Amino acid sequence: MNRLRLFQDMAPGADFEFTVFAPDGTNVGTVPSAIGWTAWLPVPAALVNGRGVWTVLIDRAPGSSVAQPALLPSPTSPGNAVDEPYVSPYGNRLEGVLGVEFDGQELTPTVPSVTALVTLGPCDAAGIRGPTTLEVGFAPPLPPGWTYQVVWTTGVGPPITVGGTVPPGGPPLPSVTRAVVYVPGTYYPTASVVLTSPAGAATAQTIAFDSPGPAGTGVVVPPCPAPCHDIAISGPPRPCLPTGSSASVAVTITATFTPAMPTYAGPVTWQIRDGSGNLLPLGVPAPSGHSLTRSLGLGKYEVTASITRPAGCDPAMVSDSITVNVVDCNCATFTVDELTASSTDGCTFTFSAAVSPAPGVTTTYEWDFGSGPDPTKPNSPTCTHTFPAGTVGPRTVTLTARSPGCAQSVSTTVTVNCPTAPSCPTIAGPITVSETSPCTFDFVVPITNPSGAPVTITWDFGDGSSGAGASVTHSYTPGTYTVVARISSPGCPDSQASTTATCATTPPPPPPPPTGGGGCLCLAVVILALLLIAVAAVLFFAWACGGFLAFGAFSAATTAASAGLVLLGLWIALCRDCTAIRVLIDWATKLVVVALVAAAILALIGLPMCAMGALIVAGLLGVVLGVLNLGRGIIGCPA
Repeated sequence: MNRLRLFQDMAPGADFEFTVFAPDGTNVGTVPSAIGWTAWLPVPAALVNGRGVWTVLIDRAPGSSVAQPALLPSPTSPGNAVDEPYVSPYGNRLEGVLGVEFDGQELTPTVPSVTALVTLGPCDAAGIRGPTTLEVGFAPPLPPGWTYQVVWTTGVGPPITVGGTVPPGGPPLPSVTRAVVYVPGTYYPTASVVLTSPAGAATAQTIAFDSPGPAGTGVVVPPCPAPCHDIAISGPPRPCLPTGSSASVAVTITATFTPAMPTYAGPVTWQIRDGSGNLLPLGVPAPSGHSLTRSLGLGKYEVTASITRPAGCDPAMVSDSITVNVVDCNCATFTVDELTASSTDGCTFTFSAAVSPAPGVTTTYEWDFGSGPDPTKPNSPTCTHTFPAGTVGPRTVTLTARSPGCAQSVSTTVTVNCPTAPSCPTIAGPITVSETSPCTFDFVVPITNPSGAPVTITWDFGDGSSGAGASVTHSYTPGTYTVVARISSPGCPDSQASTTATCATTPPPPPPPPTGGGGCLCLAVVILALLLIAVAAVLFFAWACGGFLAFGAFSAATTAASAGLVLLGLWIALCRDCTAIRVLIDWATKLVVVALVAAAILALIGLPMCAMGALIVAGLLGVVLGVLNLGRGIIGCPA
């Protein structure tokens, strides 16, 4: 049962209330009386079965003015003896509850059938199977109000009992499940299911779970395929031998595998090639463990480890290789056998190499750009070099790292394309200087660049600051400064030009303030502006004294004030009459004081609305005063 409502034909109207009790004594709630059907009264906890005697208690509503009801007399008992089948509060047989309507869900007599479904857990990359799902399905889905109990016998551990009730008003329950972790094998899980209808009728069923195939074969959990391992190998970062030693050093290479679990237990195939690519013998039988130890002399070796993976893995074989460089313990080593080079213009290049210095040994670096060692270059594995103008074509650059008793070298070849000397950019004339504003100068240096070679222009403004570009602007503090422009281009000699800039110590006098005037037109504009502002002040005062009721007066006052202020601003901007502005500022200040005093007097004599009007007028005059002061400052009138 979800809800109910009551019906009455006429009196007592809304003077009473009805309290409803369910057959089990539960207080369902109270609803006010009303002619016809009352509002729906929801049942707090929906009843599975509403059969039985429902009780309706009739009582006066809180705050009702009707008198206490009396029993209806009968023809045989004029003294109000109760010998009627009902009680009518006010002598009308159509009073009280005449009907009840219930709303709910019809009990479902059909018992759902129970089915069994098995879903094997998937295998992950490590070859481990996830939980298997046992599912008890209901056909049709179990309706709201039904109760279920499932005793799971999974074949792993003791039986487990679960159960519950489908929530009233909610969706039907299609199934219940249980997840079980099975190792490979065959299992015979079952589920004992008891379904109880809302009316209390119970049915019991027992179902068995089977893998797809004939019934009774149980749940077959096959083993997962072996995982597809990957291999990675690693060795010591820098095995070394003493200088001049003809012995060898034991180097251990270790293989690791992913995934880590389960551990890869198969064989590993190892290979070692020397610096010429020849395979080195590893002995008989060949080593197949997860690590390899080998004695190696000075030189570079390539070590490779391979594994064969189970059927279904793609590719069937995987491998990994590393380079083992056995070096002289007193020699620096290039960790990467290449010299990197970069250039933006084809003439200036930056070179660098990755070097591992020998511990405790001094390492020096020697650069050769194709014409022998260059002693001007830094003692560093990183260097920037500009080839001479006119250099075109490939050039081989070599870096040699020297330690006591040994040397290691790496090289690279770059293509150089530098313009010839006659095509170098040059400064074509003196620097031009122009003072665009006090102590701010524009500088321009003329350049000729017939070949279009890349050029960089830098400036020293003489005050500790710098700039770049053919045309620059700079501001100074008072003083005289030497300004230098320098140009540079790859493969070309730098050149420069200079000039001076003087910032005067005494600033020029400010322009005289405007004197204004403007003739008859300006006089007409300011008079019209003042008249509009005066009309606005009168209208605002009348609107306030009238209790703020005359909207027309307020609208007209706002329009007049706006127009007057706009005209006043135009007069200030166009006529620029500083003398007249000062006179108006003095008068506006005095009128503000007068309006404030008038507001105080009106308030004291009991005219608060008119006092408010005077305050509004004072505010308007204050705005006028603000416009005048702002305009005076903008056009530069003296204070």
